[in-house]
Amino acid sequence: MTRHFLAQKGAVHIVAILVVLAVFGAIIWFFIKGRNTPPSFEEIASLKQKPFEDVSVNDKNYTAISYLAREGVLEGDKDGKFNSKDVLTRAGWTVILVRLTGITPDEGTYKNCFSDVGLGKDAASICLAKEQGWLEGLTAVDPQTFNFQQLIVAVYAQESKENFNPDVPVKITEAVGSLSRLMKWEGTEGAKSSNETAVGVAKEREISQGNDIAGNLTKGEAAGIIYRSVATIPLGKEKFSPELEHQVERYRVENLIDLDDKLGSQRQAENERIRKARQKNMAKIIGDEAAAEIMATTKDGSEEESSAYIRKAREKNYEKLLAEDKVRWGEPPSFNVLEALQKVFAEKGIVISKDDLLISKSTPPHYEDIVKINDNPAMNTRESVEILLLLDKNYGVLPRNNLAKVKYLMKIGISTFYLEGRSVGRLNLILRNWESGVGEKAGSSLGWRNLNKLEAIFKEGLADLEANIGQMITPSTLASPSPVSLPTKRSTGAPEANEYSDGYFEFLDVATGQPSIAFSSAQKPHIIVATDPGKDVRVWLPIRIEIKKDGNNFWSGKIEGDPSQVCRGPTGCSTNGPSGIELDWKKIEIIAYDKNNRVVATFGETYDPR
Repeated sequence: MTRHFLAQKGAVHIVAILVVLAVFGAIIWFFIKGRNTPPSFEEIASLKQKPFEDVSVNDKNYTAISYLAREGVLEGDKDGKFNSKDVLTRAGWTVILVRLTGITPDEGTYKNCFSDVGLGKDAASICLAKEQGWLEGLTAVDPQTFNFQQLIVAVYAQESKENFNPDVPVKITEAVGSLSRLMKWEGTEGAKSSNETAVGVAKEREISQGNDIAGNLTKGEAAGIIYRSVATIPLGKEKFSPELEHQVERYRVENLIDLDDKLGSQRQAENERIRKARQKNMAKIIGDEAAAEIMATTKDGSEEESSAYIRKAREKNYEKLLAEDKVRWGEPPSFNVLEALQKVFAEKGIVISKDDLLISKSTPPHYEDIVKINDNPAMNTRESVEILLLLDKNYGVLPRNNLAKVKYLMKIGISTFYLEGRSVGRLNLILRNWESGVGEKAGSSLGWRNLNKLEAIFKEGLADLEANIGQMITPSTLASPSPVSLPTKRSTGAPEANEYSDGYFEFLDVATGQPSIAFSSAQKPHIIVATDPGKDVRVWLPIRIEIKKDGNNFWSGKIEGDPSQVCRGPTGCSTNGPSGIELDWKKIEIIAYDKNNRVVATFGETYDPR
């Protein structure tokens, strides 16, 4: 009985182990597959500019770091790196606290406030923070963090109670406590609150998320805690949630920090002076009534205030422009940006189609309605256009079907308006590294040129970019050639022509990527079901392909899965075919069926469905 039970128990353990191994293997396969899968054009096009070279868009504190870097609260090193895993010192944390207020302490006033804090910018921040009571709980000595020499200095300083220890790592508990006193968190009772009380509030309101409160604070963690605090407390939210992430970005961070002491009074007086000057300047553009309305209905210095003014100014200016346009030409003239770029690239031996680019347009007055215009790439005098294309590591222009070889994203922006009787435009280029997210090189068309001279605008901008790169933009030598269509032979006895007349086959040699119509037994074809521009092969997915040799079934396969991975765009989807073919491809029948089992493409001998 016991042996039988143990045998059953052992079998259960073996099954459990096998299940765990299977799951583990599946996870490994998933990550390997994911790592080897090239990004889609849309993923590349949506690449965000990184605030620092070493901060990935996948960093959990990316939004926090970006916002606080924008506000001047966080700075990088001389190499443009943030080093988010570096531990902050007490001095470093205190400097960040003071930057949150938007106040620059006077170095002549704030100095020598501790025995180990003398003169300079950092010293001024530390002394201001001490005066305000933000550093309660930050001045205690923790001997465990020092080496022997530091310990001797610390013990001596303790006797005089004048020690701050600026180079000692700051604890998360200490940082949260000082932040709560600066921002006057409800429930922490201002400067009298203990660090432990503040930590409790931070956890309850999800400002501190999973941090080891006894541990040292890293720069990345500091950004996250500060960001969640300013996105929660000043906006009157009970708890932080991801939905709040982008609300805070409408505000200057200093306006989310409530200073009701003498510093607050100073800042309030300065803000009022600036606000009156801002309203006066607004009124010159949009009128007294509109300016007063904006200032009365928005928060001091907020992004919302600036946005409201800009919108009013645009609307007023656009009304004037429309009236001028109506007199001048009725409708603004239109210019084809794709044709102009194609001509410039053709001179460099570069062939591009609309499917190799992403072209978008925004229209006045606010330029918010961004639309894709690949199929109708025209712009007029009042519109702005953005063109995105892909480059390899050697600055070669890539066709869209080579996503795995992308190193750079080239962004071309064209801004236009009417000046001195001419439709004029200016072009800016940014070359962004897809792997790091950093904008590495830039170029521009420095002079305003008539839009009738779009080619000249493109040439000037590219020449400036090439000068910055130190080499020419060329066709990519790393790209697999764009597939070319081969002749097809369609049967007069086949189903109705509209079922498959829009489709045809293209073939590449898998080993070389070169177009081919004949393969030896050692070669394998890459089979593409293609169609002409204006059609969309992707609506046929999944596509079943059959190959017949001498009238007998030889091979069948499917094109299925994510269209961004199996299709080059609307004009073609593909899969690898079989090996072991020794006959000329012209003697083999190939048939493609769509998801409804209709024939959409044929190749080779006459196909008779009867």
